[in-house]
Order: sequence, then structure tokens, then C-alpha cells
Amino acid sequence: DVWVANLFVRRGVGGQDSLVSDHVGASQLGVAHCFEQDGVWCAEREILFLTDAQTGWIPIEITQLPTGWMAYAKLDANRDCVIRMNPCGQEKLAEFSERWARKLLAQDWLEQGVPYLPWVPPSRKQWP
Repeated sequence: DVWVANLFVRRGVGGQDSLVSDHVGASQLGVAHCFEQDGVWCAEREILFLTDAQTGWIPIEITQLPTGWMAYAKLDANRDCVIRMNPCGQEKLAEFSERWARKLLAQDWLEQGVPYLPWVPPSRKQWP
């Protein structure tokens, strides 16, 4: 259940890296692609989604090793409502998220992935 607060779920598909979901807050879910290098877990890419029953999943932030962190929405103090959005940037992130989701589905992450609980993720401080 990815909706338990502060729960990290790591899924691995034989011989591949890991996909980690992180329930960041009441209405936020992070999804990260992680890999192990020299015994250390590193996050290659993470997308933060704002989740809402009415609007669904809205990608609002991305962090990638080659490009760093980009936010396309500013949330209110409770971090559950968008108060400002970069529509052009968010649209591009949404398109990228859709392509990434299709790739993950094609690789059978959801059907064949093996969950690992509990799991301590790489620190977000590792991001450049």
C-alpha cells in the first residue's frame, strides 16, 4: 500500500535496478528509479506527483542525475494545493512522465516486481 505515510516501497525486477515509491505527504507521492553502484544506492531519477481524487496524479517536480532538480509548481503551506504553476514546464514533465510510465509497464515492473520492505532509501541530499 503506497498510501501509508512515510512508507518507502522498493520493487525490483530480476537483474534490473529498483523502482521506489515514497509517500512524501498527505497528497504527494515520489517515484524514483534507483540503482546500486559500488554497494551504494543512488537515485537516477525521481518524479514527485501531487495526488488528488479529482485531478488524479499531477507531476510537479523532477530530479535527474544529469540535469538536477526542477519544480513546475509551488504548493501552499500544507503542501496539498497548487498556488502557482509553470504550465509549459509542467506539460513537458507530464509528457515525460507518461513515456516513463509506459516504459515501466512494458518492463513489467508492476506485475513482476518483487517488493522489498522495509527499505531505507538513498538520502535526497545525494542529489547534485
